[in-house]
Amino acid sequence: MAETTRIRGQDNKRRFFLMLGIGLLLLVPLIAMAFTKEVNWTAYDFLAAIGLLGSAALLYEVMVVRIRKRSTRVIASASVVALVLVIWAEGAVGILRY
Repeated sequence: MAETTRIRGQDNKRRFFLMLGIGLLLLVPLIAMAFTKEVNWTAYDFLAAIGLLGSAALLYEVMVVRIRKRSTRVIASASVVALVLVIWAEGAVGILRY
């Protein structure tokens, strides 16, 4: 019983910090919009960012639960981060040609 409680506590702590990180990342463009006209995000932009980052966080949660080997988990996490960065860059400036 104590082991299960400890694991649940770690899960809740990890989820809290994931959500906090997403919130802090979204504060950057929100604050930048107050100081410069070059950053002009609409509500749709914020919703798209929340969807992208939330999906990545959900995928990370699934990986942490399912993948036991630490090295495999690190590689999978790095892959998710790389995928998010490519999608974000594509949405920002269109780096891929169709």
